[in-house]
Amino acid sequence: KLLCNFNYTVNWGDGLTENIASGVEVIHVYDYDTIDNATITTEGFKQAIVTITGNGNNMNGYVHLGRPASLINCVNWLDLRISGENITSILLPANYYSAFRLKKFIFLGHTYSGFTLYGPRSSQLKEFSIDYTNLSSLSFMFYNGASFDDMGDIISNATSISYFMGGSYARKLGNVTLQSATNAAYAFNGCKIDEIGSIDLRAAASTVGLFQSSSIKRVGDINITASASIAYGFWCPELISPINLTTSSALADCTYAFYTCGNVPEINITDASGIATTTGMFAGCSRLSSLRLPGMLVSFSISSCNMGAAALNTLFGDLADLSALPTKTITITGNPGAATCNQAIATAKNWTVVS
Repeated sequence: KLLCNFNYTVNWGDGLTENIASGVEVIHVYDYDTIDNATITTEGFKQAIVTITGNGNNMNGYVHLGRPASLINCVNWLDLRISGENITSILLPANYYSAFRLKKFIFLGHTYSGFTLYGPRSSQLKEFSIDYTNLSSLSFMFYNGASFDDMGDIISNATSISYFMGGSYARKLGNVTLQSATNAAYAFNGCKIDEIGSIDLRAAASTVGLFQSSSIKRVGDINITASASIAYGFWCPELISPINLTTSSALADCTYAFYTCGNVPEINITDASGIATTTGMFAGCSRLSSLRLPGMLVSFSISSCNMGAAALNTLFGDLADLSALPTKTITITGNPGAATCNQAIATAKNWTVVS
């Protein structure tokens, strides 16, 4: 089943070639007995190579690869190689499980707006190649997509990456450099990734839900200099590496930002001076033993964390001086160093310490 918004010729790989008009949905039914037996897979499937060629080499538009609901068992894409200068989107819809057996995807074009791969995550893509450089959007690119092994580095000038890898699986993702992205909301929401390199989202005004409900184990330094919100950003109970965030005074909303990060040992925020909302910010961070919040101006709680006296003293030193402002409260109840830390460091700056 194919649907493209450009005129094209399709060679179905079984001896039939057709000219198809733009916007016309076409369905091809294969006769198993006529396909070469040499193509039989170990599972008993026969293979055909489908070739789509835009008339006049024009493939400026979208390509949808799917299959009709009435023919649920007719097609399993194994290997996709796509070359097109101006394809605007490529869609493999999940509702008909088109990508169920997809093992290889190679895209040779470089000037389209987005690619969306939908499909069951039980089928790992063994070979994957795409040039992200000039893509204008990575939003929903791998949303609930197939699983990957090592995805390598991702470098792009895309301006939006919302739900980029939401719900997808990968063993490893390299450095993610997306310095032009202004919207990174829920970019890794619900994903399962063992290891991620450094992430540069310096222009993203929204990183809300960045790693919400995600199963990641390690992540490198994260630059979110322009972000105003990391609300619900790091709900990562399996994360065991420190969280290092490069921020600015733009960061305001930290509602449940690190909720359930129960295995994270260290959180460092480079500029906490603009933070205004801290509800549940560190709830469930039971192993948090080091926290840096330079310039913090509002009340917050780190109760039931794992901070010793030295770490608490360092945190007290980070707190803003409120001598000319109303007092704020830091709650340290349940931390190992609560009874022996030097609370005078905080109280001297007009903070109330609840221990």
